[in-house]
Amino acid sequence: MIDEVLEQIETRIGALHDKMSGVVVGTVTSVMDPLMLGRVQVAIPALDSSDPAPWARVATPMAGSSMGFYFIPRKDDEVLVAFEHGSPAAPYVIGCLWNASNPPPEQSPLTEIRKIKTPKGIEITLSDLSPTVTITTPSKQKVEVGPSGITIDSGTSTVEMAAAKPSVTITAGGNSVELAPAGITIKAATSLKLQSDGTIDIQAKATCTIKGSLVQIN
Repeated sequence: MIDEVLEQIETRIGALHDKMSGVVVGTVTSVMDPLMLGRVQVAIPALDSSDPAPWARVATPMAGSSMGFYFIPRKDDEVLVAFEHGSPAAPYVIGCLWNASNPPPEQSPLTEIRKIKTPKGIEITLSDLSPTVTITTPSKQKVEVGPSGITIDSGTSTVEMAAAKPSVTITAGGNSVELAPAGITIKAATSLKLQSDGTIDIQAKATCTIKGSLVQIN
């Protein structure tokens, strides 16, 4: 009887020793989850190195059937791991960590800036300095929404929609089209061509002026 009690106590003490209390830092070794559940394999120095690295579920702000925040840590990323009821067999990635080798995408501290940046350089920046949302690609295409309006920049042409007044300006290669309350202005860097497979009807309730060094009407 005493031997059984002592054995039970020893078993419980061993179980307590096997538990992982608090959180630990680990390193992602693989993202190729064989069950395709969005898990990552994490190497944890505190665990026996002879045991295979456990597969950890990734905690996100929202998750559901084929929906939610899909931000999976990459291989070699440093992560913070917690354990369900302290069990090493049930790890959870509860966050990712920057370090000296993998610094933040912005120089810290910038408390008025929020940013998402992918490994390839796609950026979404939310700035409270002048409330602005900016989306930028690695090849410098950009969409910016701010107090002055909305700007779409392809790198070779732009579309600007002003917030202060109902106006839209399209610019490309020295040419521009401006739509404003005062009217529509088209400027061509070299030549302007209007062509139609049907009819072209030009009307003006006031003066219609055509100027040129040479005006040809056929």
